[in-house]
Amino acid sequence: MSPIPSRRSADLERLRDEGYDVALVDGLLVVRRVPYVDGFRTVKYGTLSIPVRMAGDVTVAPLRHDVRWSGSPPCTASGEPLPGMSTGHAKDIDGELTRRLCHQPSGREFMDYHELVTAYVGALSGQAMLLDPRCTARPGGVMRDHNAGSPFQYVDTASSRAGTERLGSRFHGQKLAIVGLGGTGSYVLDLVAKTPVASIHLFDDDTFDQHNAFRAPGAASLEDLRLRRSKVDHWAAVYSQIHRGIVPHPERLQRGGLSVLDAMDFVFLCIDQIEPKQSICRRLERAGVRFIDTGIGLEVTTEGVFGLLRVTTSTDTTRAAALATIPGGSGGQDEPYRSNVQVADLNALVASLAVLRWKRMCGFYRNGADEHVSVFDVESGRVHSASK
Repeated sequence: MSPIPSRRSADLERLRDEGYDVALVDGLLVVRRVPYVDGFRTVKYGTLSIPVRMAGDVTVAPLRHDVRWSGSPPCTASGEPLPGMSTGHAKDIDGELTRRLCHQPSGREFMDYHELVTAYVGALSGQAMLLDPRCTARPGGVMRDHNAGSPFQYVDTASSRAGTERLGSRFHGQKLAIVGLGGTGSYVLDLVAKTPVASIHLFDDDTFDQHNAFRAPGAASLEDLRLRRSKVDHWAAVYSQIHRGIVPHPERLQRGGLSVLDAMDFVFLCIDQIEPKQSICRRLERAGVRFIDTGIGLEVTTEGVFGLLRVTTSTDTTRAAALATIPGGSGGQDEPYRSNVQVADLNALVASLAVLRWKRMCGFYRNGADEHVSVFDVESGRVHSASK
């Protein structure tokens, strides 16, 4: 577990020592129990949420001076709009009304998060104390470490910066499996490792060889290639640096060992061998496990590479239609082209389409369709989808 950021960041440690009720949650510095005055001249308590910039486990100076506010529009003790602070419209985020407040030092940004928090708290609670001198924003603070329940090795400041941390919570607790860690599977891992799922199980019995390095995310070193580790051990070493739940399985899934997939919440199939794919699809169907199968069929000609990328989604409502489109899924035909042409950008694209589909199913993206198959035509650049 990484050190608690407040122990290395003087501004956060100072807030804790001064008694503020503060916590790091999903890349946000959350300050609870901030007294303020509402439009009816009543003292209430609200919460400040501030996206944090960090370098590893140390905060760096804020670049923005606006914050998120869970509470009514703050007012003066006489019930007038608070001077020097603009208030945005409220948004309902997962049942909680949140608005933006904007309060800036004259001609500059805040030096650190201690200055930012105390400036906002002073402006808000100063008016509340005129009506109730006993109210305080400093009940005695303990900085709570975000890492206590986080699957990440360090704070996810990207989600808090984009305002998607609440939507990201819809991935919590999920156990994923990726079967096949070649070009497509490794890109799927690259994308899902940045989500707060509980665990990501990797299945592949092959070694990470030199040709793999040219159709996979990142850049393998010469030392990586000389080790000739299994693909799952190689990728587990890479992505365990950001996600704690990477579980390597250096084995080929055979009929007798498919029960391990029954406990998964979702499976990404990124293999092209027909016989194991057929067995896995049938097992997942019987176990009621949702999955996505990916396929790439490319051909090389003198005019350039052409072919199709396929993403098939199998759920309780799309099983029959989905399996009919999967090569080997229900006795279907092989991919249209079998030259085993692999190109990194197309591996990344089909992986992205698969992960986008999964995220839509989880509710991270708005889901306006229930398609069971999508096909990207490399030559035309068009995506064709079909629903049940």
